[in-house]
Amino acid sequence: MTEENINHKSQNKNNVLAESLKLNQESYKMLKDIKRYIFWKKIWTGVKILIVLVPVLLGIFYLPPIIKHWVDKYHYLFSLSNFNSCQISDSNIENLNKEDIREIKRGLSPKQRQMIIEIMEKK
Repeated sequence: MTEENINHKSQNKNNVLAESLKLNQESYKMLKDIKRYIFWKKIWTGVKILIVLVPVLLGIFYLPPIIKHWVDKYHYLFSLSNFNSCQISDSNIENLNKEDIREIKRGLSPKQRQMIIEIMEKK
């Protein structure tokens, strides 16, 4: 082997190494970009999950008392307008005041009034 041949081979090896280094650097840059993308994708996925879960959890804890309050008001109003749906017991009658009785009387039909009179006469 001649010296010229050896120089050519070493120059060829240097070219191959330089090209390999260049490709490795490009791969490293792409890998950094991919890692950054994956990192932010994980962060945004966590944020999206929190955006959904936080209102659901708050609703589970805070809505039942609010809903119960409104349902109780609805049932009270419904019982005033539809006296037949009301359960009358001795304790309920004793706890009524005059204003409650007036409210109930306003919402009663003549037939319902007659039923109350009959109930009261039995006692």
